[in-house]
Amino acid sequence: MSKQVSLPEMIKDWTKEHVKKWVTEDLKINEQYGQILLSGEVTGLVLQELTEKDLIEMGLPWGPALLIKRSYNKLNSKSPESDNHDPGQLDNSKPSKTEHQKNPKHTKKEEENSMSSNIDYDPREIRDIKQEESILMKENVLDEVANAKDKKKLEALRADRFAGLLEYLNPNYKDATTMESIVNEYAFLLQQNSKKPMTNEKQNSILANIILSCLKPNSKLIQPLTTLKKQLREVLQFVGLSHQYPGPYFLACLLFWPENQELDQDSKLIEKYVSSLNRSFRGQYKRMCRSKQASTLFYLGKRKGLNSIVHKAEIEQYFDKAQNTNSLWHSGDVWKKNEVKDLLRRLTGQAEGKLISIEYGTEEKIKIPVISVYSGPLRSGRNIERVSFYLGFSIEGPLAYDIEVI
Repeated sequence: MSKQVSLPEMIKDWTKEHVKKWVTEDLKINEQYGQILLSGEVTGLVLQELTEKDLIEMGLPWGPALLIKRSYNKLNSKSPESDNHDPGQLDNSKPSKTEHQKNPKHTKKEEENSMSSNIDYDPREIRDIKQEESILMKENVLDEVANAKDKKKLEALRADRFAGLLEYLNPNYKDATTMESIVNEYAFLLQQNSKKPMTNEKQNSILANIILSCLKPNSKLIQPLTTLKKQLREVLQFVGLSHQYPGPYFLACLLFWPENQELDQDSKLIEKYVSSLNRSFRGQYKRMCRSKQASTLFYLGKRKGLNSIVHKAEIEQYFDKAQNTNSLWHSGDVWKKNEVKDLLRRLTGQAEGKLISIEYGTEEKIKIPVISVYSGPLRSGRNIERVSFYLGFSIEGPLAYDIEVI
C-alpha cells in the first residue's frame, strides 16, 4: 500500500492544497496535473461535483482523470460523512475525550494519519488504469501526427487561412477539384477531433464550403447547411462577442442573414454579430479604415441556403470579357443588367442622412446598420427616407449598393 497523506477526515473540508497533495503524493499522479487542480480552485466539495469529462476539459489526460474519480468515489464511500450512524448509539471505535486527554502520545499528526488510514487502493486497479492511459497516450500521439500531416497539406494549399482560401475565387482558378479536396480534408480533420474546439479549422471549413458552393454548386462534397451552421454556433459560443478577429462574425453574416421577416434563433443575433464585426475590423485594420474600404467578397442573392451567397465572378460572367469590369462597378452600370437584377435580392431599409439600416422581425425586431457605397442619391442631414439596395458582404460589415430612394 502506498504512503498515506494526512488529510482532514471530512472530504468536504479538503482545501485545494489538500486535493493537490492527495493527487500527487497518494495517487502518485504527475505534479503538473495536481497544479492544474490547484489553479482551478478544486476543493473537496468541487471535486465531488466534477466528472471525468470535466477533469479532461481542465487539461488532465484521460488516465489521471479516471484514476482521480475512481479513487475519490472509493474514498468517499468510506468517509465518515457517508456513514449512516444512529445518533443514539455510542461509537466505540474512537476514544472518548477523556481517553484522548489521558494519552498525550496521540498527537494531532497521528490523528490525521489515522483518519486517512482507511483509504485502501488496489494496486492492480491503479496498474490497469495506468496501462490504459499508456495505450491512450500512444493513440493520442498517433492522432497528433495524423493531424499535423493534414494541417501540412492544407498549409501547402494555402487553405489554412481566409486570405488563401479566397484566392480560389479568382477567375484563374476554374477547376473546383482543389477546393473539393480542401473541403474533404477539413471534414476529416474535424471528424477526427470532434471533442476539441478547433475554432480556426471550423471557420476555414465553413468558408471553404461556401467557396466550393460558388465554384461548383452541385458538388456532393459540400457539407449540409445545418452542419455548417452548427459548427459556426460552436465557434461563436466559444469566442463570444468580443473576439479580436472578424472571421466568425463575417461568417455569421453570410450564414445567419434573415431570409424574411421571421427571425430564428440565429438571425435574432445578427445585429450583435454585425456590431462585433465592425468593432473587430476597426481593431485589426485601423490603417486601412482611413485609406480605403474593404473589398466586397459576396452579395446576397435570391436563391436559398448556400446558393444565396453570390460571388463577384458570377455577376461578371454576364459581361463581355472585352469590357472593363472595374469601370462597370465604379459607374454602377453593373446593376442595370437584367441578369444581375434576376440574380440578386433587392432589400428595403431606411436612410437617415448617409446612415442606412434595415429592420427585420415581426414581434421582436432588430435593426441592422449597413454601410452605404456610392451614396449619391442620399441627402445630407436628418432626413429619413425609405431606400432600396443590393446587399454586399465584406469583413468590414454589410454594404449597400445601388441605393435608390423609394
